[in-house]
Amino acid sequence: MTSDEELRARVWRCLRHETWLFGSGSETSRVFELPGLLASVNPAAPDRSIFNWVVPESSRAVLDAYDVLAETYAVSF
Repeated sequence: MTSDEELRARVWRCLRHETWLFGSGSETSRVFELPGLLASVNPAAPDRSIFNWVVPESSRAVLDAYDVLAETYAVSF
């Protein structure tokens, strides 16, 4: 049986790959990394959360990067 820790690590790896895929799907989309998180911005699909999302390692990473994330998304749309 796979441990919870290994399952979380697998999900994290898959979500990172999805983020890179969705964050590079159009000419205006992009992916950016901050400590403890990966995020994608896709102005071509502003109402689609799957293309505009944050994949954090922890809630602390989101809290620490909140201002940068908010500004990045605000100027992208």
